[in-house]
Amino acid sequence: MGPCRGELDLAATQLTYQVSSRTGDQVYVRNRGQLSSQGATRLESLASSLPAELQETYGCPDCADGGAFFLTVVRGSESRNVQYEYGRPPEDLSGIDSFLKGVMDALGQCRATAEVTLEGGCTPLPD
Repeated sequence: MGPCRGELDLAATQLTYQVSSRTGDQVYVRNRGQLSSQGATRLESLASSLPAELQETYGCPDCADGGAFFLTVVRGSESRNVQYEYGRPPEDLSGIDSFLKGVMDALGQCRATAEVTLEGGCTPLPD
């Protein structure tokens, strides 16, 4: 089936984007980068605007093979997993969804932006 599953790990400003097969047994790319100061400021603003209470599930994630987006929100020592339909974030999450997709797109295409810098050895996603 090819690249199907993307996972972005964000630790402070360090980024790791891995794209694998649906089962995760074949990794196609594992690219690393860093949020610029502009990117870190934007993420902080978006994160602080998230509602205090988030549902675990919005809509019908991955129904009819439409895809799902999973987000783990960490606040202090607590974390909350949130999932929603790919491409259909709830209004409260639309800003952070757009930002994170932009980060994944930059890392997947090996294209630095004002918000993302790349580390060496970047491999573009296959077409």
